[in-house]
Amino acid sequence: MHRATMALIVFAVLGWGSAHAVLIDNGDGTVTDTSTGLMWLQDSTLKQATSWEEAKAWADSLTIGGYDDWRLPSALDSNGNACLGFDCTDTEFGSLFYGALNNTAGSLTNTGVFNIDPDNTWFWTATNSGQACGFFGCVDLPYFFKFETGEQSAGLWSVNPLNAWAVRQVTTTITVLEPPAWAMMGLGLALLALKHRRSGNPFGMKTSKTARLNRYHHWQRAAG
Repeated sequence: MHRATMALIVFAVLGWGSAHAVLIDNGDGTVTDTSTGLMWLQDSTLKQATSWEEAKAWADSLTIGGYDDWRLPSALDSNGNACLGFDCTDTEFGSLFYGALNNTAGSLTNTGVFNIDPDNTWFWTATNSGQACGFFGCVDLPYFFKFETGEQSAGLWSVNPLNAWAVRQVTTTITVLEPPAWAMMGLGLALLALKHRRSGNPFGMKTSKTARLNRYHHWQRAAG
């Protein structure tokens, strides 16, 4: 096969494969989700907080990977609404569980490049659902995410001990080309080069009659 054709086909195949990459292991204890622009701690087991307030304070005080703007994940979707139950795919925990890791409701089968303890998968979010008040006073009722099943819930008192998993928003825009765009462009160029390889014009560029005559006269003079 013509070398130019082979190079273009290899380019198309590599382009297809790289476009499927969603989670990037940054090699510094963090993982970037290119589909949401969120950066997560790679190890979800770093903190078991004694309360919601302690979980928030811990995330706020983190400095990992050279970043100090960590926080707990939001329970709100892109429209600012809280979601309860399964298939909350538009929340930050939900986008990771269902989207990047491709798990289904009720079952954690893929943890990807993350360290997740299957026995400790209830995590506080940063979002409060309200308060419960009584003779003891009032206590917050934050949303929390059950990572072993993909369910977002509320109702636990904020003084309960749950795990904390920190996240931050990546400021740099991450653009990932769709697989068909890479593949169609690369394969199209490869087939075009293959079609015209014997003509000495691998990309099929048209030449005018005058240009062809000039080359003919040039060859004649060179031969004479």
